[in-house]
Amino acid sequence: MTARERQQAREDRAKDNEYQLPAAVSQIAAESLVRENPLLDPNLAHETQNYKVQSLSSLTLMDLVMLRAAFEEADDDNSGELDDQEFVQAFLPLLSADAGDVGLLFLKIDANCNGTVSWDEFLFYIISQDESALKIAAESSRSLFDYPPYVDSASLVSGHRDTCAGLMLVPHSDRYVSYSRRGDLLAWRPDAIEGAKIANPKEFATNLPLITGMERVREAGRADRICLSSADKQLLFVDIVRDSCKAFGNAKLDFSPLCMCMVEQTDDSTGTTELSFAFGDDTGGIHVLDADRIENIAEEHLKGNRFQHTREAQLQVWSAHGRHSWVTKVAWVEDMRVLLSGGSDGQIVVSDVTKGEVRLDGFQHRGEVHDFLWLRKVQLLASCGLERHINMWQIPIKTPVYQLEGHQASVQQLCSAGQMLISLDTAKVILVWDLREMASIQRLEAFKVHPEHPIGRIVHDSKRDVLVSLSRRIALWHIRKRKVPYGHTTAVTCTVYNPMFELVISADEASGVRVWDLNSGRAVLHFAGAHLNDAGEPMKITAMSLDHTMRRLITGAHNGSLKVWNFSTGVCLKELTGFGSGEVTAITYMYMHPYEYIIATGWNRKVVFWTDSHEAKITRVAPSFDMQGHREDILCMACHHESNKLVTGAYDGDIVVWNTDSEHVSTRLILPGILSMKGENRPIEGMTMLDCGALDGTRPRRPSMYAEQPGHGRVAKGGDNTVLLVTAGGDGVLRFWSTTIMAELLLEHPVQESAAAGLCAIAACTFSRVLVVADSRGFITVFDINALVQSSHRALPPASAPLAMPIECARFSAHRAMISSLQYISGRRLIVTGSHDHAICLWTLMGERMGTFGEDASAWSLSAGMYRFEQELGTPVFGCDLDDGESAAARPGSKGSSTRMERMKTSRRKSGVAVDRGRSARTMSTGLSSIGRTETPERPGTRGAGGEGSADGSTGGGGGGGFFMTDLEGSRPATAALDDSELEPAAGKDEAEWGSSEDDETESEVSEDELEEDATEKQMTAEEAHRTRLRVSCPLPLMPDPSACAPSAPAPLLWTGCYARGAARRTRD
Repeated sequence: MTARERQQAREDRAKDNEYQLPAAVSQIAAESLVRENPLLDPNLAHETQNYKVQSLSSLTLMDLVMLRAAFEEADDDNSGELDDQEFVQAFLPLLSADAGDVGLLFLKIDANCNGTVSWDEFLFYIISQDESALKIAAESSRSLFDYPPYVDSASLVSGHRDTCAGLMLVPHSDRYVSYSRRGDLLAWRPDAIEGAKIANPKEFATNLPLITGMERVREAGRADRICLSSADKQLLFVDIVRDSCKAFGNAKLDFSPLCMCMVEQTDDSTGTTELSFAFGDDTGGIHVLDADRIENIAEEHLKGNRFQHTREAQLQVWSAHGRHSWVTKVAWVEDMRVLLSGGSDGQIVVSDVTKGEVRLDGFQHRGEVHDFLWLRKVQLLASCGLERHINMWQIPIKTPVYQLEGHQASVQQLCSAGQMLISLDTAKVILVWDLREMASIQRLEAFKVHPEHPIGRIVHDSKRDVLVSLSRRIALWHIRKRKVPYGHTTAVTCTVYNPMFELVISADEASGVRVWDLNSGRAVLHFAGAHLNDAGEPMKITAMSLDHTMRRLITGAHNGSLKVWNFSTGVCLKELTGFGSGEVTAITYMYMHPYEYIIATGWNRKVVFWTDSHEAKITRVAPSFDMQGHREDILCMACHHESNKLVTGAYDGDIVVWNTDSEHVSTRLILPGILSMKGENRPIEGMTMLDCGALDGTRPRRPSMYAEQPGHGRVAKGGDNTVLLVTAGGDGVLRFWSTTIMAELLLEHPVQESAAAGLCAIAACTFSRVLVVADSRGFITVFDINALVQSSHRALPPASAPLAMPIECARFSAHRAMISSLQYISGRRLIVTGSHDHAICLWTLMGERMGTFGEDASAWSLSAGMYRFEQELGTPVFGCDLDDGESAAARPGSKGSSTRMERMKTSRRKSGVAVDRGRSARTMSTGLSSIGRTETPERPGTRGAGGEGSADGSTGGGGGGGFFMTDLEGSRPATAALDDSELEPAAGKDEAEWGSSEDDETESEVSEDELEEDATEKQMTAEEAHRTRLRVSCPLPLMPDPSACAPSAPAPLLWTGCYARGAARRTRD
């Protein structure tokens, strides 16, 4: 594009108002001040020489002035936008970075790929980074509550005979004191509520017919003095000393108290504090009585010395609410020295206790005020009533400044815990709110803990840092100290790696997206609520992908919604419509001349294509077309960008290779012995494509999605390469399929340790010859596939030679729960894992943990200069060639690793696994004859490589396997099955070449002496020796049966972990 054309495009965008400044920028007062500041003069740049902006994360006003001046000076055409060259020219002298870093900053800001950045876009990027940093810092100090432990003996603890009406902590006696409306008073020992020493609370008789309030008056010696009020106009004072309770006095009032509180007024001149009681009655009035006088009157009345009327202790009386209103709560606020009261008339009233008059009213609810709470740290008043939200008031403003919405029933009570507000509704649901963000951070379903009776009161015990809830019985909700303070709070569902910016992007079940710096493990951005349903509830993010520019993020959710994001700012660029209501399970990006497509698939059983457009004014994109062919939910998808190959795998084990030109099924692959498999073993949970290079044996090209050719634009490249499909399924078997000349199964490799759990994720790199798989029990297995890739060209027709086996190089436990996402970083030779245990971890190929994303910096072992292998990307990591396929290179720097590999090599030879030409053992090859039937080479001396034929037409041994093939025009599939009569020895493979069965039996015998390890051998660890014994003592047959690897009964973790998607699909209706 010429300069004139670029200028015309800028003017057109300005006329159409294509780019809308996000609302967050216009709402920031500081930005308005900066815009109107007289110092914003472009000539200022000439007055200040060698000025440097220290950090974009902490800009000063002067920094903004200089950046704005540099921006306007570089804007020669006065278009208000800078291209990449102008951007680098403008900001390079100011920023403490090189030109490459400034260029990457431009790419981050220009996420819509229009080639220019405006000042508003630049400023919004800076603001979003600052806001995200503040939000992440707030999350780091956030605490969450755990559900109370379920103890069988806890049900034996007796409680109130009626629902609790009040609860408080008396600090001196260290007891929880509670009462019910019927008049029973209980004292609970905090250390006897749960655990091994559970004990019943002490019960005290009050003889009060209906208790309406309870307040701690003072500390009296070793006792805590408590005052109780009742609806029959009585006051009762009791002293509680640990497990004993003694009445101190009682008094008779002239009014019926419905609520009460203590008022502590401090005289600034003398420093003395005067205590008084404030009562609310059933006529809207408030009564203030002197505390010392009323205590003396009550004490004398109990002793029977003389009767004294309580009017003598009265200080003030006034009407705060309507005459026919009840006062539901009174509370003293020392910060403002006022008394707050709420009533059944829906009002909250501010009163002056000294003058006995109303100072301010009008804080109105639609119905009765249930509760209110003064939040001292944020200087706000929180209140709740019949509504389903919480009002936040900034006195004296009579309009709520915030409304906290999230409850589905009326809110009945509030309490605070540091920077958190805790609310309880009538449906027995507790919500925890972060006061710094005014957002809900946790939902506790208290009806599961108190299923039978209503919850009367919740109180936060700051001494033990627990939340106490009381119905008829008491429960403690302990604070959970977050293992990863900056991490996800729910299960991680997917991750992607951005090699351009060296960022890891993750998503969770709460619809939150986090962006992490790979070199520091630190979170750099977080945006929540990425996908919401019609009710505004967050939906689980189930799939993610990056576009080919690595500047935009595409996410898919459980409800079928898809969105395109600028992951640098958290701004949604566009929404992809028309997918349907099913879960999105896979997303990819593909170029098919002349368009670029976003492709998604999932439970809708379709593959849907959207034409990608970089026009910012298009915010909703409809599908271009879709392809149908699966009978069950699609779980995974893989594509080879250079050849435009697209493959999908489904819940029923069906694998479809698509013809993207005709938009129909090109080839359908069926797992061997699928009809005899259990349902939970059939799903294809993961797949990937291996580009093994050209058919002449040359190595594949370096990773690049598109090749630029003059005069042709973007065209696909690498169409003649050998491309293998690798699938990982629920039966714990890796399967390698050919997709180049004809689609056929080349190799089955059971991952023995994952047979019971099932494989759930897979990642591979052809250039470094590494294959990584994960199972639902949290284990990672690393394979060397160098020999496999080298043998792939000879495994295709007409040679149809056996495919070399992948060599297991490492296996380690990465998580305690199912691994939901797996990424291999080829340029750094590192593995990123995301799990249902909420953690995202970084590993080396040999299982060394580099850190968990979100941990403290001291626990992170990676830096920007470590593990750099970009120049060695075409070099195999383990260096195992086809000629010595049984050996794997030692981990650099590890002691005695070469000796270990040699012993593993020797052990495999002794077990009879490695046969002929030094190839890897346990190979299987299938071919397609001219009549469409599969031919499998039979080994002399055996009945047939595939074993007995099954009644369903597939081989029972899983060796050759039946599968369905269709031609490229999408004609009706024909069944290709094997039976014993059709199995013949392969041409050119006589008994001498294969070796006799007697020789194999002799070679497979291993004496006990050969298996013994030298105790003084320092070159092999105990764990390595144990793994060697497992490989020697448990050799697999030449063509293993996948069904033999599965247990007779699936493990409980199998269905809930690896097949969670399928299970959810079964129950979603």
